[in-house]
Amino acid sequence: MGVRDSKNPTGPALVFAPNEWDASTSDVRSGASVAEQTRPPDEAEPAYLRKLLSQ
Repeated sequence: MGVRDSKNPTGPALVFAPNEWDASTSDVRSGASVAEQTRPPDEAEPAYLRKLLSQ
């Protein structure tokens, strides 16, 4: 699943595997915030994504 800022359609996109997208949308539905998630970053995760998730 690719996610992009609709105001900048040619800008960068975040790409999620299906299981990552499902987990994210499930967290949003349950009211969990990124700060509440305790999963350590995967070493294969891009640095920009780790930075985004740590905010």
